[in-house]
Amino acid sequence: MTAPQSTTGADRGIGANLRWIRADLVPGRFFEGPEVLRRVAPFVAAGLLPFALLPFADGSLTDPRILAAAALVGAMITAAFTIPWSRLPMWVQAIPPLAYFPVVALLHDASPGALSPWYPLVALVPAWFALYGTRGELAVSALAQGALLALFVWPLGGAEDTAAQLALAAATVLVTWTVGGRIQGIVGEMRRIAGESRAILNGVDEAFIAVDEDCIVHEWNAQAERTFGWSRDEMIGADLVEHATPPEHRGRVRDAIAEFLTHGHSRLMDGRTEARAMRRDGTIFPVEMTVSSQLVGGRWVFNVLVHDIGKRKRTESALSEAEERFRRAFEDIGVGMAIVSTDGVFLSVNAALGELTGYPNGELIGRRFADISHPDDVEADLNALAEIVDGERYAYRTEKRYLHASGQPVWIALIVAPIHDDQGDVVHMISQMEDITERKQAEAKLTHQALHDPLTGLPNRVLFADRVRMAGARRDGGNLAVIYLDLDTFKPVNDTLGHAVGDRVLIDVARRLERLLREGDTLARLGGDEFAILCEDVDDAEARKVAGRVIEALDRPFMIDDLELRQAASVGVAVRRRGRRGVNAEEILRDADRAMYKAKAAGKSRFAVYEGWMGGSDDSQEELERDLREGIGAGQLRVHYQPEIDLQTGAVTGAEALVRWEHPERGLLEPSQFMFIAQATGLIAEIDDFVLRQACHQAARWREEMEADEQFTVSVNLSEHRLADPGLSGQIAQAIADSQLPPASLCLEIAERSVMDRRAQALAAIPDIESLGVRLLVDDFGVAISSFSTIKRLPRLTAIKIDSSFIAGLGVSSEDSSGVAAIVGLAHGLKLVAIAEGVETAEQALTLRGLGCDRAQGFYFARPREPEAFGELLDSARYGELLA
Repeated sequence: MTAPQSTTGADRGIGANLRWIRADLVPGRFFEGPEVLRRVAPFVAAGLLPFALLPFADGSLTDPRILAAAALVGAMITAAFTIPWSRLPMWVQAIPPLAYFPVVALLHDASPGALSPWYPLVALVPAWFALYGTRGELAVSALAQGALLALFVWPLGGAEDTAAQLALAAATVLVTWTVGGRIQGIVGEMRRIAGESRAILNGVDEAFIAVDEDCIVHEWNAQAERTFGWSRDEMIGADLVEHATPPEHRGRVRDAIAEFLTHGHSRLMDGRTEARAMRRDGTIFPVEMTVSSQLVGGRWVFNVLVHDIGKRKRTESALSEAEERFRRAFEDIGVGMAIVSTDGVFLSVNAALGELTGYPNGELIGRRFADISHPDDVEADLNALAEIVDGERYAYRTEKRYLHASGQPVWIALIVAPIHDDQGDVVHMISQMEDITERKQAEAKLTHQALHDPLTGLPNRVLFADRVRMAGARRDGGNLAVIYLDLDTFKPVNDTLGHAVGDRVLIDVARRLERLLREGDTLARLGGDEFAILCEDVDDAEARKVAGRVIEALDRPFMIDDLELRQAASVGVAVRRRGRRGVNAEEILRDADRAMYKAKAAGKSRFAVYEGWMGGSDDSQEELERDLREGIGAGQLRVHYQPEIDLQTGAVTGAEALVRWEHPERGLLEPSQFMFIAQATGLIAEIDDFVLRQACHQAARWREEMEADEQFTVSVNLSEHRLADPGLSGQIAQAIADSQLPPASLCLEIAERSVMDRRAQALAAIPDIESLGVRLLVDDFGVAISSFSTIKRLPRLTAIKIDSSFIAGLGVSSEDSSGVAAIVGLAHGLKLVAIAEGVETAEQALTLRGLGCDRAQGFYFARPREPEAFGELLDSARYGELLA
């Protein structure tokens, strides 16, 4: 690209031959602005000229008129340089040039004779205004010039032909006005052309520089100023090579110009070339330039367009580095990577993928996804890849199985994303594969631990209840039975012989019961010394037979080392017929439990079948409901608090609010003795709201009176029924506002089974709760392992509380320790606090601390207590000695 010849020629002519004309000069402001010295120099010379002519006019330097004229000239010149003209009105600048007329008049008056050399000097002022002044200033100077000539022939002047001289004065005014006006027009047009040329050059986004054969700068546009750091005024007339070329390249630039002047061509003229330039601060930077030549007035002028390509070079370098980093990352990263065609063929793979699949890289190239995928995953993969190619989805994320070269399945976390061309079409796909086999195995192990008893390996209460629900939901008719048993003499074994012997008894009981199972039956340990068996497709008689066989199996003595122990059991049986509504697992377990207690009351080592009368009278339940309603209204509910302990420091970090009922006749009742009535009658909402308000006010008092730590939180349990209440968030907001408790100091505990119960829409209030700023905690964690994905999406979730069933086996079973470790690792991976509940021994507390658990609560530290007693604990207690 070269500069337009017409623009370059016009600007060259104006810039080089008429440099005394400034395109940015405002007519009438000739004593200010750039290059003012160039404009004032003729003015000064005109002021001194009359005194150089004095010898030719026979004037005397001692003449007062000549001295006055000299003083006036000195004042004019001094004023031109010293007065701040930019602060004064524009017309004031016309005074010094007009003062030249009195100077000429004084000199003329001091000269003898009719003719003098002063006559031509009167033309200097109109000439000045014609070049630099306005139309008005030119008119005033022309009239002043005519008036002065007229004065020369006035009687004081002594002219002979007055009429002729006056005509000459009038003609002079007319000629001055005509010629001066034309000169002003020409100068104005030249300024306009120069201004347009300058605007064009300054509008170019590349630096434009014009230099002559000696590399002297004649033009320097605004972009050149920004690129090189030199202003135009500084560079006009300066040597370009010395100011803008690195020292090591200056000789080559001058040689290239000399080559052109000698031979008419040079490598500098070969289109766009890349070179190195230098800024004012000495910085060297890359440029791309185009040089064109033009012959002006017999001398060559070189027009140079310079473009700073530093940013482009940095971009190219960064792109190259990025490509190299991608290549290295692709090759060296420890995660399997592959470039895949749109039909699923491996085009490029890294070493990690070969190691992951067991295939050498050469064997993977050309294979398809489907060739090494587990057959069960192929269809989903192919559908997802097709959707990516069709633009129906942006990326594909999944956990799937590859088949290792050895034939073993390898679990991977797979991410596939499209690579588009410039038109937006998918041309390739990039896939990332991470081996998650160990995590999958750990999850499977954790799932098994969460749903199985760690001591006996049997299903636990959660899994058993789920099996009952599934069996009851079948629509094929028939009955199912739950056989519930409790060991009659197990507690004395534990108390006298120790837990180790007791554990062996429980294991032997489990093995004997397993041998009684039919195909499809489920045996579970519900906790402690309680077991249950689920039998499907049985009638009452068959269920009774199973119960009898259980009694017989446990009636035989157990041999533990050299000890012979007898461990009879009481058995309860509940039978249900499947229907359209299924079977309520909690109800049938409760009924079997009631039947078991009836058997135990009848003399133990026997069984009883549940009948309706065993559920207790309606009158007694109605009485309990009535008492509870009256108790709530009479203020009989109490809130106790159990501390939460930091396992690293022993500090109290929070409290869990637990409700109690101060019954006037039966004394202080635990929740298990009345909450089932509250759940069934809807009183649970009033109880939840009471505990919430009390806990908020109490926590606020602790913060104010005892200077509780800002991180201290009070936890309140919310029932599943309460979570579905649309007014819950309003109640929480009101409790926080009334107590003036910071929202972050309140933690709401939600049971994990509530998180999982999507059918009941138990989490309907969660979005509103999120906006309040309170914290959330998932309680009884680990009893519903499938809730991990749901838990990750809960807003403001800060902690999970590990179910006490996991804590009970610590120090007894290594599987329990690994299960707790897995849950703690999961919590920390989700940036949550891990809290253990049900800690009852020092061994459990120390084991938890060793596993990295953050906090704990349980009887080992403190039982739930009244607010006053808890306040004393908060004010003074540290449990570091219990963790030593």
